[in-house]
Amino acid sequence: MNLSPTGNAWATLTSGVRLVPDAGGVWDVHWTVEIKDNGGTSAPYYDEYDGFTGSFSWTLYGQPLHLTPGPARARVTGGSFVITSEAWVCFSYSPSTTTTIN
Repeated sequence: MNLSPTGNAWATLTSGVRLVPDAGGVWDVHWTVEIKDNGGTSAPYYDEYDGFTGSFSWTLYGQPLHLTPGPARARVTGGSFVITSEAWVCFSYSPSTTTTIN
């Protein structure tokens, strides 16, 4: 997970999941990232259904966010999960990152 400030109160969020080969490919993604900054808390939610990639990973690339300047924290919520092509349900371990938004 990465939250990268890009200036003018904007940041780019990158998050994702990597699976062991026995799990099969990513099929469904249900992913929430909680963002806390000086402006409050938000929780962008991302869904992908029915054969999203078929690979062993899924990445949310470069999601732009407009935040409030100051400290910020991004955390994948514990309820975030993927369902694999082998019918595994894989939950997030709630990774997080902090940065300063400028």
